[in-house]
Amino acid sequence: MKIYMVSINNVDNSRSFKYVYINALNRFAGMRITNSCYGKLGVDRARVSYDDWDPLPRQLREITVNNLLDLHTIANEYAQHLTNYFCEGTFAYTLEEVTGDLRHWFNTWGLPFTFRICSSISDSLDTMRKRNKLRVIVRDMEDRHNKLCDGRTNWRINYRGSTYHSEYGFKSDKVLCADMGRLIAESIRDGVDSFSQPFMEDYDTASNLHNRIAQAANDAFAGKVEFDLTKYYCDHWDFHNNGSEVRISRGRYRTYCDCCVQDNDVVVETYDTGILMEREAAYFCDNNDEWYEHEPEDQYDDDENDEDSESDASRLMSYSANVLDVLSKDESFVTSPFGEFHMGIELELVTNGFVSEAVDDLRSQLGEDYIICKSDGSLPSGGVEIVTSPRGLAEHIKRFSDWNIHSNYLAWNTGKCGMHIHLDSRAFTRLTLGKFIVFINDAKNGEFIRKIAGRHPHIDTQAQTYCAAEGQEVIENPSKALKGKSGNRYYMVNTTCLRRPEADRLGVRYVGERNFNTIELRVFRATLKKERLLAQIEFTHAVVMFCRVASMRDLDGVSFIKWLKTIDNRYPHLSDWYGIRRRVGAKNAAPTESLCVDVVAAPSA
Repeated sequence: MKIYMVSINNVDNSRSFKYVYINALNRFAGMRITNSCYGKLGVDRARVSYDDWDPLPRQLREITVNNLLDLHTIANEYAQHLTNYFCEGTFAYTLEEVTGDLRHWFNTWGLPFTFRICSSISDSLDTMRKRNKLRVIVRDMEDRHNKLCDGRTNWRINYRGSTYHSEYGFKSDKVLCADMGRLIAESIRDGVDSFSQPFMEDYDTASNLHNRIAQAANDAFAGKVEFDLTKYYCDHWDFHNNGSEVRISRGRYRTYCDCCVQDNDVVVETYDTGILMEREAAYFCDNNDEWYEHEPEDQYDDDENDEDSESDASRLMSYSANVLDVLSKDESFVTSPFGEFHMGIELELVTNGFVSEAVDDLRSQLGEDYIICKSDGSLPSGGVEIVTSPRGLAEHIKRFSDWNIHSNYLAWNTGKCGMHIHLDSRAFTRLTLGKFIVFINDAKNGEFIRKIAGRHPHIDTQAQTYCAAEGQEVIENPSKALKGKSGNRYYMVNTTCLRRPEADRLGVRYVGERNFNTIELRVFRATLKKERLLAQIEFTHAVVMFCRVASMRDLDGVSFIKWLKTIDNRYPHLSDWYGIRRRVGAKNAAPTESLCVDVVAAPSA
């Protein structure tokens, strides 16, 4: 088995793309390495997780690679595509076999990359003998990686609000804190900002520590030193005048930092009008691989382009469609802060078939009176977002339990699909919402929540793009959590959907992005395995109920499990997930958490 690295860079190396290919049993397969993982490559004891790779882009994924010459050909063609797409100088590729220390890393700490690609090779093999041979190799890799990681589970240290599982990251961040603290002190002494320039040279927008350091400098300089940095709407820091106006929804613009503007996962430039837009608010056209401000007429494929997709619920609707304009909520009960409450679920998936056929299948199975299907610019080609009408927990569980999931659908391993659950804000008092924010964001609960959610920004760097965590200093108590709550919707708990009266009632900042009066939980990685999916839905409901009665000292996973054992099997799928005794006299069962096919990768170092 041989490993190859394809690197594609433009002339000034301002943009870089890396792809790992493996050749085994006369088959080639590959994955893209994300930017956040570049620094881990070859670093001893720097572990990787699912956030450190993405599927190949469509231009590479759709071409079969049979030999090394084919790999050279598609790498060169994709470099030309990037040259035409970005118009930022010529892109060139390099292809080299991975050997030496770097190969050793791919066979140790980088093993999740290796066996992930090998698994995709196994699916393409034409004989069972070859598949079995490769699966033995993959199992050996998994066993080796688990043993490697298990040997370090006792190494754990908390420092400056972060938890470290390796000396590598801890020592590096400790030196950074000391250096930045010295620059802040020098700036205050001299009355001139000597902190910002060296800080921004290595600033990582995804690092909670970096953002806390910048905030500490801002607080320390107040009234003493003119600070050269500004915190933009995206909650990232950048120099004054480096921000750009980005359209986030109809008629609403916010200023983003330059890093987010350059990140196509966050901001795109529209082909039809040339403005900057949030990727989620824009429309992607498969015909020319471009983003649009206004929905292209041929967005919905097949032969029905003349129909109005804005109002036709039988087809894939636009991202801006509101489910309540099409379907009604359950009127059999009223949400209250002490009783039952409405929930709305947004589940993202990707189909390998026609989108129109997927929409027909989903609405037929889940119910035309229950869901609509929408496009979403953050999803890959073939992406569909299922949006339910507001219903009670019992109906959500019944509908998704009865769903016969088609084998064409993907979610967990796409790298882009999530599940967001909207909770009627009237289910919360100020105290309950404050405790909810604390429970979800507290670093000590990160691993507990990640095991069911599939991702957590305290552990998985890439998750911070879609569901960032509040700073630990903000969540010292419920009142402070409400006052310090971010006004950016890309956080695990999103409060930007509230109307002004409801935002004032709950004590959070009014943003005015939506008018839904919902609290959105965005932490979940989308899954199509029912044992996890149903447990995730019940978990969301259960956390609200738990926060209504729990004290501040009990907002942790251990106390949550203890509480779950006392409520008479109200959440059977969640109880199954944890393998706890669900009723008096019942025997403990094997946790479905340990049996679920969706594997949560080892956390990155």
